[in-house]
Amino acid sequence: MTVNTYLQEWSVRADPSSVKAGSVTFVAHSEGTMPHELVVVKTTLAPDKLPVGEDSAVIEGGPVEVIGEIEPDELSPSATASKTMELEAGSYVLICNIAGHYSSGMHTPFTVIT
Repeated sequence: MTVNTYLQEWSVRADPSSVKAGSVTFVAHSEGTMPHELVVVKTTLAPDKLPVGEDSAVIEGGPVEVIGEIEPDELSPSATASKTMELEAGSYVLICNIAGHYSSGMHTPFTVIT
């Protein structure tokens, strides 16, 4: 299954927003004017309620399990990058975790079903 994600100031959009468990390839399209990253986190927390540190970036670990990410050096403005991940059924959030980006609205819910 392929999921296209679109990152721009200040949003993340996924198409589709729900997939079946298994191998999922995320294709990240950086449509903004600055670098972004795509981080796939598994959590039961609401997409806008993830814990953040002093730099306004999400604190990874605990209730926020990082499954995989496409780094900022791969997603410069107008770039496209992809990564395949194995996802179990559950609730996820797709975020940009560059300092300040999550807090500015760069997150979207994502669901994996059995």
